[in-house]
Amino acid sequence: MADPVLQRMFNALRNSKCGIPPIVCKPCPAGLNARAFFESPPSINLCVDNLQSVDDAIAVLPHELMHAYDHCVTEVDLREASQLACSEIRACKQSECKNAFFRKLCVKRCAVACVKNLAPDNAAAVVKSSMQKCYDDEAPFNNS
Repeated sequence: MADPVLQRMFNALRNSKCGIPPIVCKPCPAGLNARAFFESPPSINLCVDNLQSVDDAIAVLPHELMHAYDHCVTEVDLREASQLACSEIRACKQSECKNAFFRKLCVKRCAVACVKNLAPDNAAAVVKSSMQKCYDDEAPFNNS
């Protein structure tokens, strides 16, 4: 596997209580406009109706793998807005915003957009309150 982010994520999950979650390709549930999503019991769902190519599918994996890591290793409750916000900040940082010039701004916008699915009225405030702490959290990339 050439991508070091994916390699680190798979290795971290391999050693977790959940293991590497199954990756399932299927249409997105009605009303969900996403390329992929993580759900419990742990699985990563790639929305075949919203992905344009294999490269597009590979691009969403670091985001969803970060949610899997947060759920399986640090036991984050992704149904709770502040915990979801932290996971979204971490996921956006390692995926959509990995190469962004204004990375922190990209992460903030990405996380707010993601959290709006759960907390449409206060997503911006929840992300803002979690931003610095969660942006600085480098797990699982901060250990060998």
